[in-house]
Amino acid sequence: MQNFKLLLLGVAVLGFTSCSNDDSVKEETLNPNITGLSVETSSGSSLSDRVLNFKSPGTRAVNYTTLSLGLITDMPSVPSVPNDAADFTKVVKSWGAVDTDSKSVYLASGKTYSGQLGLGDKTYYISGDMTLTNVWGSGTIYILKGGSLNLNHSEGTLFNNGGVTVYNYGTLTTTASKFYIGGNEILYNAGNLDIPTQTFKCEGKVYVGGYLNTKGWESNQNERVNVIGNVTVADAASQLDGNIHVGGSFTAPAITLQNSCKFVSDCSIKTSGELRLNSNNVVLYANYVECASLYQTAASTIQLENGAYINCAGTYTNLNNGNDAKFVLEGDKAIAVVKAAKMIWNAGGDVQRVYLFQTPGSGSTIAVDCASFARLVNNNDEIAMAFNEFSFDGGTVVNIHDEDNIPANIKIAKTDCSPGYNPDPSIPTTDPTSPTIDVIAEVNNDHTHDVSATCVKAYNGNVYVSYHQRGTGQSGCLEVLNTTNNKTQLLQFVRDHNNELDYNSLTINPNGGKFGRIYAAGNSKKKGGMIAYIDLTHDGLMNTKDSVTEMGTAKPLNIFSLKGSKKYAAIDNDTTVDGDGNCVAVNGSHIEVMTTSGYRVYDAATLVPESVTKLPGKAKFIDINGNTMVTAYLAKAAQNADEAIKANIQTYATSDYKLATPLTEITNAADIQPNNGKNVVLIDGSKLYLCTGRDGLKVFENGTLSWSYQPEKITTSKGVYKAYCNGAAFDSKYIYLAYGSYGLIILDKTSHKVVAQRKMVKSANYVTLADGYIYVAYGRDCLQVFKLVE
Repeated sequence: MQNFKLLLLGVAVLGFTSCSNDDSVKEETLNPNITGLSVETSSGSSLSDRVLNFKSPGTRAVNYTTLSLGLITDMPSVPSVPNDAADFTKVVKSWGAVDTDSKSVYLASGKTYSGQLGLGDKTYYISGDMTLTNVWGSGTIYILKGGSLNLNHSEGTLFNNGGVTVYNYGTLTTTASKFYIGGNEILYNAGNLDIPTQTFKCEGKVYVGGYLNTKGWESNQNERVNVIGNVTVADAASQLDGNIHVGGSFTAPAITLQNSCKFVSDCSIKTSGELRLNSNNVVLYANYVECASLYQTAASTIQLENGAYINCAGTYTNLNNGNDAKFVLEGDKAIAVVKAAKMIWNAGGDVQRVYLFQTPGSGSTIAVDCASFARLVNNNDEIAMAFNEFSFDGGTVVNIHDEDNIPANIKIAKTDCSPGYNPDPSIPTTDPTSPTIDVIAEVNNDHTHDVSATCVKAYNGNVYVSYHQRGTGQSGCLEVLNTTNNKTQLLQFVRDHNNELDYNSLTINPNGGKFGRIYAAGNSKKKGGMIAYIDLTHDGLMNTKDSVTEMGTAKPLNIFSLKGSKKYAAIDNDTTVDGDGNCVAVNGSHIEVMTTSGYRVYDAATLVPESVTKLPGKAKFIDINGNTMVTAYLAKAAQNADEAIKANIQTYATSDYKLATPLTEITNAADIQPNNGKNVVLIDGSKLYLCTGRDGLKVFENGTLSWSYQPEKITTSKGVYKAYCNGAAFDSKYIYLAYGSYGLIILDKTSHKVVAQRKMVKSANYVTLADGYIYVAYGRDCLQVFKLVE
């Protein structure tokens, strides 16, 4: 990681402004509480490993003929025997050499030959019956309809690996225990290959136009096999490697894919035992899989397409969770079902995150039918996990056994390849035409301690995120993100070098500095409630460089305390520390701050206080939309965090920047509980949206409660609330809620019904819309990017 550690400023006055600040403000007019801090910053490629992007452009259903598998994809039509073909019986010598200048040799129907054969780079056409006890050299053989070739020799490849291509339209047999195609041999087989007492072994290329029935199957990484019909293997297919395509059903007592095996099944894969994928480059393309157990490790992939169904009667085990052992559902608006009696996985980097399923297309869903989950410790010891104790990250996943409502289109039609799947009809379903939430990316934090994402704001194509440390400590940070074409990049990470600041909220002032300025409200272990600010550069990143002036070296990150000073006693003579900056917003040339003690307003250029309004309880949030502002504050001081306290809501004209004369006021609008949450309030024309925590969303219109939303079954059997409504955003059609452990919930503004939901174990704190994407900040070091697919 690239770190820049800047020295802490010793003289407070030198930290007033950063290097990109071009404001023509005299330093003596600035707020004297301002000091400068050093920062640590990371940017560029050093941050790439913290972002998981889950979407792939142009994903589509699998077509094996377009994959780079090196397979023979069709069988040529039966050729005609050339007119100049020599009569085989007249040109073959007793020891097997062929003496003719012709490049073509023909064994006519009704004629036979038994003996050795030296191919001599010639082409042979067989309509009669040929038995070979030994073959050498290279050449081409056509076994025509009605013709036969029997290889009566010891163990080894069919043609001693001399470089032979065979086109079989008749009958090809061997007396060896293995039907063995060597690395220098190619077999085109027009019909069925029925070898029930022999093992099929391949190191070269084989095309089978019908079914393959064999005692066993052995291969290596050079194998290229294309079977158009069914494959039946009597013994365990324990050594599958190379590239294999089966157009019908593949059936074996047990199946292992190893090394670099690419196995494509157009119909089904069935085993009464274990299906095992145990190597880094193994990929299984499957529509229907039926097995007693399923084992996956390394960087192996099970690739599904629309209508795929994995039917595991026993346990699905994944021993590389978080490191690319996964299911991937290709295509847009695709549906697949993965069913298992039990799923277990190793913990990976985070026991609450499970990266087993990915849906890189748009609007696709994997339905999990499983009632039992566990994570592995030391790859042996199981720790049971309830479904609400972890999140399937990386794709849109619903659990048939857990969801109150699952999409009604979670059905797999019965076909010749699949028995089909229908969930229990008693399970409530949602309209299959409803929008779906696609997960685009996840940004993880590399803090070594417990942090929460607290606020997300968009500005000039970038997205800015603030964090604070959970509990009593401080070590917040700021991040810059960008999402383009369904790919998210983490551009920058900044935190103060002393780990003394926490951030609860942020805003961007486009008129601050030369290219804009971030203001972040929160607290400091040294100054209590505070505002920090840092200027932006031309590319929207934070300017982390020192600025050299006549006064000395100024630091890029500046903070000022939310308390009065003697210099401004006429405005605020209370010099006690204000506990927290809860929310901050830019109102033209003014900074509006919601604090523990009430409202504080500052001049945006000088940070000189302009107004202080003391309130009976915490000022929680402020939103500015057009010419109107809305605030929410607690009607009294809290005695403890869980106490239910009424919220008062006020609206102001933006011209009333001192928040002196409310346009409207709703007293005792709703209970806020717990009272230390985000509690976002928004203004949408004549409507106000208030996030109350425990009691969900309250919607007011023209000063009156219009409607409320709270999820069904929100409490446990003991009356404990499972999730709290923390944050909200809206557009012309929908309201987007950050609803704690219930995740992202999207409501229709007209019907007030849920149109889509995305659960996650971590608590959703804040939600923002930007450039067609939905950004959700979670309560434990994580931010996710979504898109609503309609």
